[in-house]
Amino acid sequence: MAERAAKFASAWMAPPGRGDPAYVAVADLQAPAKARNHLQKAQHQFNAGKYDDAEKHAAEALKIWPDYAGALSLQGLLLLRKNALQPAAEAFQHALRFDATCSTCYVGLADILNGQRQYADARSSAEHGLKSAPTRWQLHLELGKALFGLGDLRAASAEFAKVERSAPPEFTDIHFLVGLVSAGLGEFARAEQELKHFLTVDRNGPAVVRAQGLLASVQMMQAQQPRPATP
Repeated sequence: MAERAAKFASAWMAPPGRGDPAYVAVADLQAPAKARNHLQKAQHQFNAGKYDDAEKHAAEALKIWPDYAGALSLQGLLLLRKNALQPAAEAFQHALRFDATCSTCYVGLADILNGQRQYADARSSAEHGLKSAPTRWQLHLELGKALFGLGDLRAASAEFAKVERSAPPEFTDIHFLVGLVSAGLGEFARAEQELKHFLTVDRNGPAVVRAQGLLASVQMMQAQQPRPATP
């Protein structure tokens, strides 16, 4: 359980900069010091994987300042973790009304939209976020997923390559995604390599069964490819 919690936190933590959970928007500077203190505690607990405590402090911050974009974006993440998709989307949208550069909000909305197969809207959300946070790997991840859903596999592959360069080692799902898009592109050797690596580092994740099936298909396709003639 602790490992899964740490993985969730690592997938959402962003480097310091505009729009990440630790960034203070200009609008947030109006929040009372007590609300800012609660948000700081909530962020610390979130990054430590202590989500119940994070939720309590975020709620306290919003009691004091209901339009606190930083607290709303964190609340959205906590709701997303519980799979409460509609309330999470509403929290992200509320935050964006007061901080249009909140990259966490764009990531969260794109994640929800991708899950609902609304790929064009997910692409739009991710692209909006990248305008203010061009190096945030989570946005490239969601953009890649949206592009894959739209059938643009080359563009999806390029976005996943950016994720591979920037995401922390704990985010092992990228190997499954690269394997998936490589298989779609007919790059079976690369797909096999990535899927085998994924299955080595993630033995219990939700994508394991799918990865196993895809790996078997990739290996079968490779076996059916004609071998080069020997002189």
